[in-house]
Amino acid sequence: SLHDQFDSSFGGMERGGLFLYDTVQPGKRRLTRTSVTRTLVGDPGSTYKYLGLRLFSHPWVDVDVDGNAMNKDSNGSTLRKLGYSGQTTSALITMGHANTNLTTRSKTMLQKHISPDVSPAGLVGSADFNLTLVNRMESTSIKRDMKKEVAYGMGKISVGWHRDSGLKDFSSIAVYQTLKEPSTSKSTRDSWGVALRAMDGGAGGPLESIPPLLVPLPSGSLYYMLDDFNHNHEHAVIAGSGGIRYSSTHRVAREGQGTWQYIRDKIQKFSSAASDFDWDKGIMTAADLPLKKRRDKLISHVRAQQNLMTEIEFEWLRQWHVQGKKHASLHPYWHRPIGILCDSFCEIERASS
Repeated sequence: SLHDQFDSSFGGMERGGLFLYDTVQPGKRRLTRTSVTRTLVGDPGSTYKYLGLRLFSHPWVDVDVDGNAMNKDSNGSTLRKLGYSGQTTSALITMGHANTNLTTRSKTMLQKHISPDVSPAGLVGSADFNLTLVNRMESTSIKRDMKKEVAYGMGKISVGWHRDSGLKDFSSIAVYQTLKEPSTSKSTRDSWGVALRAMDGGAGGPLESIPPLLVPLPSGSLYYMLDDFNHNHEHAVIAGSGGIRYSSTHRVAREGQGTWQYIRDKIQKFSSAASDFDWDKGIMTAADLPLKKRRDKLISHVRAQQNLMTEIEFEWLRQWHVQGKKHASLHPYWHRPIGILCDSFCEIERASS
């Protein structure tokens, strides 16, 4: 069942030590450590950037030598060869199966509850989830320094008010949660819950005319933020008085600049274009173009070269190494890609000198 899939996956990730604190920079101010531990699982080569930090995902399917997905009959054999333990591999593959299950469920919910009310019919956001952010949160009885939710007095807050960022426009989100050793209290004030409030469009503040909502979440809860809900609402996680909360937030991350495949292919394309230039003469080798145009082409290439070096260094290499040796040891999928990026950076740097 879906519950068994998530319970098995969460347990394997816990035993594998995958949950880590992140150091982020909210509001581009001082650095701060997150109050929850988390890990990212998704399509091979995917990343998710939030509050200035790029998270590197663990793959939930087998991969080939280039780091691409092998979707047929994934049993985790290639992940074990990369260095993942047996229990961690099983947890990741199981999460991939759970994601397939949630994708089907979310598309059914969209067609049932959203599609009939939009024009033209069927014009709804994507639910083709390509990654999930898995959180581990401690209760108020364990973590006693949580801040209070001051806007509406809803209790202690585990994750503050926010909209999920970096996602495909108007895509849906599905969240599953389970509690380990939950509180025996029957009071809703002791329960874990998700708080919701309506916002004035994409950039506006809270709508005072619409009251906020706090929904208690028992263990095994599954909820959806369909279509444009994330665009027009904020949500927060209100901490319960007992138990450890594991949650898996399945999303449709924007494709393009945030994947290993993107930066790999960009480097390869740039390297092949470098052969079009005579570096000693400082011109492009194409004889059919005027001299000035050939020099302009070289200048444009050099600018692109410097921009690529900046992107590799600051968006990838520094983002990887700043998270430390333990993070690196837990992400064996990324060892070869990061090595290739280091070599590529040095090669481009030598060419530019």
